[in-house]
Amino acid sequence: MIAALASHVESHPVPDTGSLEEDLRSYLQDLAERLSNELGTRLLPALLDEARRNPGLAAALDEHVSSPARREVFSMFERAIERGEMRPDLDLELIVDMTAGPLYLRRLEPIRPIDDGLPGRIADLVLAAIGALSDRADRA
Repeated sequence: MIAALASHVESHPVPDTGSLEEDLRSYLQDLAERLSNELGTRLLPALLDEARRNPGLAAALDEHVSSPARREVFSMFERAIERGEMRPDLDLELIVDMTAGPLYLRRLEPIRPIDDGLPGRIADLVLAAIGALSDRADRA
């Protein structure tokens, strides 16, 4: 199961369009879609629940799934820093958490669904929080 999840993460790399805004919007849309399929709706909550009770499973998930996925998102923000789109003194660990966290929370709390506009709203908030929101008028 861990190998299948690791392969799934590898098959969905974080985009590299040359623009943080476009990368972030694309990444969040893809993540929302993945969390809304059967893997996200059934397997993820059960797996995370089991990982709380099984330290070996938790360690394997972190090593092969969670940490590689987080490194991809870190890289997206590091590229933005290199391009001058965001300040280098920001807490990337926290920014990564606030980027993906709302989607995972919505997946684990079935009362609040992942609606179609949620990825764009999260992107707007993250970009505003880090001072990288463009003046683009056609934002969704």
